[in-house]
Amino acid sequence: MSHKLQVGEMKAAYLTDKEIWGHFNYIFSSKSKNSTTYKFVLIKSLLENLYNVNDKLELNYSSLYSSFAKIYWNLVIHHNLNQINMTDKRAEVQNILLNIQSKYQLPETVVFDRLSAEIQVEIINKVKKKCKINVMGAIYGDTGCTIYDFDNQKEQLRMNSTVYSFMLRFQRVLNYLTNYHLALFLEKFNEKGDTTNLLLKVENVSRGHPLINFIKCYPLFITGSVFTAERLLRRKMLTWIILSHGVLFRLTSSGI
Repeated sequence: MSHKLQVGEMKAAYLTDKEIWGHFNYIFSSKSKNSTTYKFVLIKSLLENLYNVNDKLELNYSSLYSSFAKIYWNLVIHHNLNQINMTDKRAEVQNILLNIQSKYQLPETVVFDRLSAEIQVEIINKVKKKCKINVMGAIYGDTGCTIYDFDNQKEQLRMNSTVYSFMLRFQRVLNYLTNYHLALFLEKFNEKGDTTNLLLKVENVSRGHPLINFIKCYPLFITGSVFTAERLLRRKMLTWIILSHGVLFRLTSSGI
């Protein structure tokens, strides 16, 4: 099974935008096995690290899982949100973070950035050790073995150049989509608020632009009164636009 792979090689060097959107739509759909929030948080972590790759589009796991650990700490400890699709169990990363919280007697009000450097390093290393075993191969498998190469022994991945370009161009949209589907997952297995409230919490766990800015842009997509890059986005891509009250609308151009 792909989630158990320790090394993965890309099976396609070039992908069209439509093919890449198809992969992300699959991850966000019920066809993808999402028993925890790992995949959503990994996508958010990749988006946060697009500018940390080298000239070969390689990214080390320390940078990747620094973002991953920060997001998870703030979801699990600061917001006390369950991350698995069973209310009577915890995801393995949850247990790691809760054990560290107990070990150092840390209050839930402490966000990741306020932790000491030593504790942050301990968290990142433990999360990286646990997650690289399953998480890297899971996204790799869901995208048809095309999104990146990865090597868990070297603790490094290499982005597909067309996927990397795509994620740069649609970084904000992908971030909103991931936040939304992460919030939907959390709503099902937590008793703390509805999707709208959870979206606000999800957005606050890592850096990014407020969802409200994206919501305000929606009328411009409808009228076409936006700059050229956004018009191309509207005409060419198949994606989800997030509106207020947790409603999703699929925008498709006549050419798709």
